[in-house]
Amino acid sequence: MSVHFDQHSTAPGVPRGRGEHNLSFLSEINWQWSERDMKDALKMIMWSIFAGPQRPGTSNGDIRRKLGLTGERAREICRRIACSPETPPVVLAHLAGNMCSQLLERIADNPRTDSATLRELAGHPCADVRAAVGENPNTPRPVLEALIADENPDVRFRIAECPHLDQDLLVQLSEDSNPYVAFRAQATRLRAGVPRMRHAHAG
Repeated sequence: MSVHFDQHSTAPGVPRGRGEHNLSFLSEINWQWSERDMKDALKMIMWSIFAGPQRPGTSNGDIRRKLGLTGERAREICRRIACSPETPPVVLAHLAGNMCSQLLERIADNPRTDSATLRELAGHPCADVRAAVGENPNTPRPVLEALIADENPDVRFRIAECPHLDQDLLVQLSEDSNPYVAFRAQATRLRAGVPRMRHAHAG
């Protein structure tokens, strides 16, 4: 399904000059989906862009209901958008501001997610979201430096297996106070051909 948009558009019912957005990125979308799925996905994108601060007495749920996107259908469409490697980075950035933690983890996993969005997700309270950020090769080094010192060992454990980490970061994980994290980081270094560190924690 091909869809054409003006470069600048507004949400239905929003006067131009209030809520005007550049929607030219929509021309980059190349999902091979059914017409119904494509239409619902575009509705969800529009919702994520224009939701913003709510008027008193309204909610994001109210907006989704008006669009006919509620319950399982909305979750499935959001999941497909978040997981698709063909979703433009700007769409993932808009969705990241309005999704639950399970979908944010999928956005953090997506290879199209840009560094700015990953930087924001790195501060999410959900450990699974932070870990997914650490596993994404697009994550900036300063963010990785913070994540390998994350207070949650599950985050450090997942990141310790990432082959894209710089060796000095893997060395730090190899000396982690948690023996499982340290062992996993050592195993990752060994797979890269780096000799085992004798002073790593053994338990």
